[in-house]
Amino acid sequence: METVLKDLQYCLRTLVKKPLFAGVTILVLALGIGANTAIFSVVNAVLIKPLPFKDPDGIVALWEHKASIQQGRKFRPDFLEYQEWQAQATSFSGMAGFRIAGYSITGDGDPEQVKGASATPGFFDLLGVPARLGRTFSQSDVNGPSIVVIGYSLWQRRFGGSSEVLGRAISLNAKPYLIIGVMPPGFEFQDKDAELWTMITPVDEYFSVYQGMHILQTIARLRPGAAPQEAQAEMNVLQRQVDVKHPDGVVDSSITVTRLQDDLSGAARPALLALVGVVALVLLIACANVANLLLGRASERRKEIAVRTALGAGRGRLVRQMLTESVLIFALGGAFGAALAWFALGLVVTSNPFRLPRVD
Repeated sequence: METVLKDLQYCLRTLVKKPLFAGVTILVLALGIGANTAIFSVVNAVLIKPLPFKDPDGIVALWEHKASIQQGRKFRPDFLEYQEWQAQATSFSGMAGFRIAGYSITGDGDPEQVKGASATPGFFDLLGVPARLGRTFSQSDVNGPSIVVIGYSLWQRRFGGSSEVLGRAISLNAKPYLIIGVMPPGFEFQDKDAELWTMITPVDEYFSVYQGMHILQTIARLRPGAAPQEAQAEMNVLQRQVDVKHPDGVVDSSITVTRLQDDLSGAARPALLALVGVVALVLLIACANVANLLLGRASERRKEIAVRTALGAGRGRLVRQMLTESVLIFALGGAFGAALAWFALGLVVTSNPFRLPRVD
């Protein structure tokens, strides 16, 4: 241990004597390591890390494509189409629809505007996320009073985290609702700012008026053993029947069934993968440059090495000294690279210039 400490002291002295070499080497390493760490952290969060739901690989997104209108664009189904899908599709163990909406809370405290979502009865069961307090809505609630599930942040902010919030009546958009549950902290889907969820029913006021509007984003859970390709083939056959039953002037519509995580990453996936390749190339260039700098540094120290050899230093002793210096340089480069990555990630999370999903 004593000899290792002496090696470290000697390395520090030699690096201080050569500040330009030390600074350039550490800076090159920090840039290479920092860029790769930051980008991989983003890729891990957006593309690799599983969604925080039960069996997330079994959850898929369903989109409609209309060949006669804006080819390549994805459409949500209208409520009638969704009902046909839910009733007839056999490749799924469950299906749910939702839409992001704004709500005005009145009648219990100060008026407040919040973002939320309206969802069909099986929404929370499909995701496999239970309520922290109370329960979520289900099919048995369809014919009952209007109910709402609130988010943890809204529960804490507006109701003080009280367990007596269950059964309390609030007014949303001038309509009475009963609070039946509170979701756990950190729960979010599609929109991280959503703080409450109301239930969509066949007699829902919005859908009874705008039932032909394609506004219901749809997700489903595959049955065990079913593949997305098989489900997509079934949905395309089913959609042709739905088009005949509910004609809207559009022909040759088709359905795509995509793993939910891939659907959420969307256009960000190829861009992020390309960025990973770029920063990996930057790291390789940084390593090559550092190797050249170390080789140049070693050639400058030939006289020093010759003197130390003449004084009795063995080959193992010299190799250890060189390795200690290299480890110290790479440790400092790694430390500065981690600090650079932390700073860069903070900028990405706060600004999100590329509108990446799940970046927070």
